[in-house]
Amino acid sequence: MPDASPSDSPAREHAPARTRRPRIGVDFHAFEGIYQGSRSRLLGIFSHALPTAGEFDLVFFTRDPDGLRAVFADADPERVFFERLSSKGPIGRLLLELPRLAKRRELDLFHSQYILPVGLACRRVVTVHDVLFESHPEFFPRAFVRRSRILTRRSARVADHVMTVSEFSAREIRERYGVDPSRITVSYNAVDDARFHPGALDAGVLRARGLEPNGYLLSVGRVDARKNLAGLIEAYAGVDTSLPLVVVGQIVCTDTARALAWRDPEGRRRVVHLSDVTDDELASLYAGAALFAFVSHAEGFGMPPLEAMATGTPVLTSNRTALPEVAGDAARLVDPESVEDIRAGLSELLTDGAVRETLIRRGLERVQSFSWRNEAETLLRTYDRVLARPAAR
Repeated sequence: MPDASPSDSPAREHAPARTRRPRIGVDFHAFEGIYQGSRSRLLGIFSHALPTAGEFDLVFFTRDPDGLRAVFADADPERVFFERLSSKGPIGRLLLELPRLAKRRELDLFHSQYILPVGLACRRVVTVHDVLFESHPEFFPRAFVRRSRILTRRSARVADHVMTVSEFSAREIRERYGVDPSRITVSYNAVDDARFHPGALDAGVLRARGLEPNGYLLSVGRVDARKNLAGLIEAYAGVDTSLPLVVVGQIVCTDTARALAWRDPEGRRRVVHLSDVTDDELASLYAGAALFAFVSHAEGFGMPPLEAMATGTPVLTSNRTALPEVAGDAARLVDPESVEDIRAGLSELLTDGAVRETLIRRGLERVQSFSWRNEAETLLRTYDRVLARPAAR
């Protein structure tokens, strides 16, 4: 069955332009990628935006239109369309395919993540989650840093509007790229409360992984230098506990991955690495952990601490970049550069019941401030404002 598109509706195609709904295209190429913040944001925000976006036609561009259509199964087929992308890499997608499809579909506005396609004749919105490649280039490949500095800077400057996910990132974009504050909107990330909640604990899921409720420490994130897994494991090695440390995430940096092989003085491997965790398993792993640790050196937002809070698990996280903005007073904040500080935080959360209970309570309250429904409303208001003013040139 061919993918539906706005041009499949003859009545709408031949109607005068002034009578049709504004047509917005969204780059959903992150949907078929690995589990990451940009994918979670797209799915979370549009799942709540679709029911109230009746004034717009939406065209989602993805290499997996059938899979995305299944996720948004309740979407109105008269105004939500799924367009297949054939390009396998960013060059073809951004330079050729998306500009061609935007023109063919007569888009009024195009919304991209990080980098805008070239040659768009419509209004442009870009979500720049962070510019950590500018502030912390040591954690990224040199080619990625060079490419991102050129393309993300260009995208932020030529966009009609820039969205980002924290005040920290907004400040970085303003100062580094000279973007007027009136062209930037902060729209926080959130968590899926149908998945991440204290009742998500399934002891059977844990036992299948050789774990018991409240019987392990947890960290979630890619295994790379920026996430500071090596520092966390070094700190954990000095904590007086028999509980294993479970690390969930894909290996990106082989040098950092060597830290996973740490053994205690008796030769026991107490760091458990899981790279094949499903979305449903992840919620149970959060809910069953004795504590959650996320001591990244730098984040534009940091969704894992919020997901852990939502499941009622006490959180230890970094006092750098956007993480204090996300955690507020609902987490134990530590200096990610200090193994001693991380170790002290881990020990406190394992031994001080009053601190644990306070952070659990505050975490469950804190997560209520982050709502996909609210962010969906912000997104739609942004579309309205951008469509109402002249396009950037």
